[in-house]
Amino acid sequence: MKNLFFRICLGLLVFTWSACLDGKDLHGDKQDDNEEQSVEYRTITVSITSDRDGVLCQLYQTYPFDEKGNLIASPCLKAYTPVSSYVQIPTTVKTLYVLVDKNKIYESDATEVSLHIK
Repeated sequence: MKNLFFRICLGLLVFTWSACLDGKDLHGDKQDDNEEQSVEYRTITVSITSDRDGVLCQLYQTYPFDEKGNLIASPCLKAYTPVSSYVQIPTTVKTLYVLVDKNKIYESDATEVSLHIK
C-alpha cells in the first residue's frame, strides 16, 4: 500500500515537473485577467466659478442622461461653487460632463475642467 502511494506521488511530481519544463505557465490565465482589469488614473484640476456662490455642480465621467432624459450616472464630484478641487479619472475618459443646477450640462476636455457659470 505504501509502495502504491509512493508511485502515485512520484507520478504527480514528474507530471508537474514536466509541465514546468515545457514552458507552460499553470497560472497564466489568472495573470492575463488581472492585467486586462488594471486601469490607469490621472489627476485633473477642477475649477468652477459662478456669478453667485452656492450653485450645485456635479462632474460625470460619462454622459449622465439616457435617451428619455433620466439621470443614470453617478457623479465623481459633487460640490457647490466656487469649486477648486482635484479628481482622479481613468486615462480612457476623454470628455467630462458638468451638470449645473440639474438643468444645464457643459462638456469639458478630460485634461482639466475650468468653467465660469453666468
